[in-house]
Amino acid sequence: MNSGPSSKQGRGSPLLRVAFCTCGQALYQNKGRTEQYYRCAMKAIAGKQCDQNRSISAPLLEKTVEDAFLDFAGRIEIMRRIFRPGINYTRQIEDVTRSLDRLREDRDTGLYDSSEDRDYWVKAVKSRQAKLTELKAPHPARKLRTSNPRISGSVPSPLAMAPISRRNAVARG
Repeated sequence: MNSGPSSKQGRGSPLLRVAFCTCGQALYQNKGRTEQYYRCAMKAIAGKQCDQNRSISAPLLEKTVEDAFLDFAGRIEIMRRIFRPGINYTRQIEDVTRSLDRLREDRDTGLYDSSEDRDYWVKAVKSRQAKLTELKAPHPARKLRTSNPRISGSVPSPLAMAPISRRNAVARG
């Protein structure tokens, strides 16, 4: 058994689920004597001959589709989506408030009786109160948002350099 990738697996079909026959069936890539070509999948799927049972050169069809795509989308600026999370301290405020409540409960039950314990308790309460004040202070509002900054260049340059699988995904939309 050959464990290495076949040449067909390595190349892939850039028009997979993009190019279709006039009968509606997908075109699949096949190896000819001298080059790859596309033909209707009707026979492979249903065992029937397609009325348009012709093949087309893979390089010719791929170049034609690429040119048509770039004519259509080549001048569109490339944009990248950036996610900026909003700021919300509700959870931290709840955590610090619970911590303060536990400290107060512990004090009420007499867990901090000695002067050393009292100093620790005062210090702990003051630090949590300061944290709570900091969290509740007005902050510049920042809501959840996304932005789409422009990236220099247009579709042809990155698309032409992309691997076939990426070009296929772009072509399918």
